[in-house]
Amino acid sequence: MNIELTSISDNLKDFLPELVINRPFEAMVASTSYIDQSLDSFSSDVLYVLYASKLIRASFGDTTANILCIADQSLPAWFSELPNINYIYLHESVEFWRIERIFSALVQKKSSSKFEELIDALYRGKGVSAIADIGCDILGNPITILDTSYKRLATSSNLAVGDNKLLENAKIGYMDEQTIRILKSSKRLNIICQSQYPVVSGPSANHEHGVEVGYGWIDSSVRINGTVVAYFAVYGINKPFGENDAECVNQLVKLTSIELQKNEHFIQNHGVMYESLLVDLIEQRLTDQKIITNRLRSLDKTLNEDLYTVIVQKADSEKTNFQFSSGMQSSLRILIKDSISVSYKQEIVLLVSRRKDEALFSNTEDDLLPFLEQNGLRMGISNVFSNPAEMHKYYLQAKKSLELSRKLSENRLEYYSAYIIFHALEICAENIDLRDFCHPGLLKMIESPEPADQELVQTLYLYLFYMKDIPKITNELHIHKNTLFYRLKKIKTMIGEEFDEGNAVFNLMFSFKLKEYVKSFVEAN
Repeated sequence: MNIELTSISDNLKDFLPELVINRPFEAMVASTSYIDQSLDSFSSDVLYVLYASKLIRASFGDTTANILCIADQSLPAWFSELPNINYIYLHESVEFWRIERIFSALVQKKSSSKFEELIDALYRGKGVSAIADIGCDILGNPITILDTSYKRLATSSNLAVGDNKLLENAKIGYMDEQTIRILKSSKRLNIICQSQYPVVSGPSANHEHGVEVGYGWIDSSVRINGTVVAYFAVYGINKPFGENDAECVNQLVKLTSIELQKNEHFIQNHGVMYESLLVDLIEQRLTDQKIITNRLRSLDKTLNEDLYTVIVQKADSEKTNFQFSSGMQSSLRILIKDSISVSYKQEIVLLVSRRKDEALFSNTEDDLLPFLEQNGLRMGISNVFSNPAEMHKYYLQAKKSLELSRKLSENRLEYYSAYIIFHALEICAENIDLRDFCHPGLLKMIESPEPADQELVQTLYLYLFYMKDIPKITNELHIHKNTLFYRLKKIKTMIGEEFDEGNAVFNLMFSFKLKEYVKSFVEAN
C-alpha cells in the first residue's frame, strides 16, 4: 500500500514539517525504515527516517530517495540542492515510534478505503477483475487469478513487467506449458494446495513461476466448499512484500471465493480441470491448434486420432431449469471411457477420444442404454473428427441430432449421421418448397386418397429399403411373393420408370425422405 508524502506531511503538522518534492511521480512509499548510519543504496518506495546529523553526502547517488529528516541540527545546504531527493524536514523533534504509528494509521485508513472501493465494485458486478485491479492497488504488485486448468480468470490491468512470458500469458489467457511443467515438478502447486494460508516466497520462487526478476511471490489456492477451484498469485515485481501483505492476500482470496460462487457456470463446474478448456472450444474462443495441444498436455491429457462430441440432455424437454449433478458427469465418464466433460447450458457435453477406427461405444452400449433409460436421458452423437479446434461444429451436429429426432424417432441414442439428410433439407426448406423436388410419379401415389395406392407406396418403400430382399419384404407385408411381383409391376407402370438401377433407387429414396421431412416438420407446424 503506497502512501503519498503529502499525506504523511499533513499528519505530522505538530512537528512543523517542510515538504520538498523534486520527483513527484515517485513521491510515495510503502514502508518506513529508521537508519542511523550511511547506506549504499536507497529504494524509492521506502521512507528513510534519520536525524539531520546523520546525513552523509556520499550516500546519495542518482536514484530517487524519499527521506524524513528530524532536526537535531540545521539541514545541510548540499542536501536541499539534490535533484533526486523528495524529503520531509521536521523542525521539531519526534520519536521514530510516533512516525511509525502515524504511517501505520495512514496505511490502515487507505487499505480500508480500498477494500470499501473493492466491495462496492463487486456489488456493481465488476467481478474478479476488480479484485485483481484494486488488490494490485492495495498490495502495490500485480495479481493473477487462474482456474485449475491454468486459464486466466483475471489479471491486474496495469500489468507492465519486464518479462515477455508473463505478458504473453496475459495476452493468450493461459499459463504457458513450460511454467506449468516447472510448477508441477517443483511440487510448488502441491504446497500451495495443501496450505490453508497464502505462501510467501522470496526471489528463489521466480524461476518456478517462469520469470527471472522480482522480489518473490505470494501464492494461494482459492477454495469452494473445501475444493481447490483456482489459484491466486501476487508477483513481487514492484516492491518487496510487507508484513501485512499475506493477510491482505488472504482476505482477497476469500472475496475471490465468494465472487466465484456467485457465478452459476463456475460453481457448477468447479474442481474439474478440463471444463473451461471445453467451453472455450465449444464457444470458439480457442481455435489455435498449437495452444490447444499445449493446454491438453499441461493437463496431462492426450487425445487419440478419432474424436466425437456427445451431448446428454433430459428426455423431457420441458425441464428448462434442470441442472446435472457432478455425480452424473462422473458416471458418464466411467461409462464412456477416454472422455472429458463439462456441464454446459443444462446439458452435459463430452469430448470422446478413440484410437483410429475403434468403435465409439464397443461393449459399453449394453450398460449405457439402461443408464440413459433409468435417468430419463437422451444422447446426441456427432460425426467423427480429428481436430479439437473444430469441436464447435461437431457440437452443433450432436445438438441437431437431438433436435431433429424429437419429431422423428426420439431414441435414447441419436447419431447425427442418421439425420444428415434431414439437416440438409431443413436448410433448403428456408428458401424452397421441398415438394418440388419429389419424384412426380411417387408424389402422385403418396398424395392419392385411394387405400390401394397407399399399399403400393408401402410396398415400394420396403422393396427399396430392404434392397430387394424378397423373403424379408413378403414377411413384413404378410403377402405371397407372387402378390409382391404383381404390385411391383403395377408400381413401375404408375411411376413411369424402372427402379432397379442406382440412380432411380436414389431418386425414389430421396423423395421418401423429402416426404418424411415435410410431414414431420412442415405440415406438423
